[in-house]
Amino acid sequence: MHGAEYSAYLHAGVRQVSADPIELAVEYDDRYCRFFGSHGSRWTVHLSDEMRRSTKAGGPEKRTIEVPKGTGLHVLWTQD
Repeated sequence: MHGAEYSAYLHAGVRQVSADPIELAVEYDDRYCRFFGSHGSRWTVHLSDEMRRSTKAGGPEKRTIEVPKGTGLHVLWTQD
């Protein structure tokens, strides 16, 4: 990992988009995250046991999610 990628991860905004259904997203702004404009990224989402029970998400606690290249808002995980 080099400086531009590291800086882009530091400036990424991770947030909950909606509560019902639960949506977790990452937002890359055009200025500080421009590295992701031409490169994909990878995030590891850890879901607590409590969240997995309450959302009936099941499956593994840790999920690796590939985000395609591009700035703006990217949904990482949606509870269906």
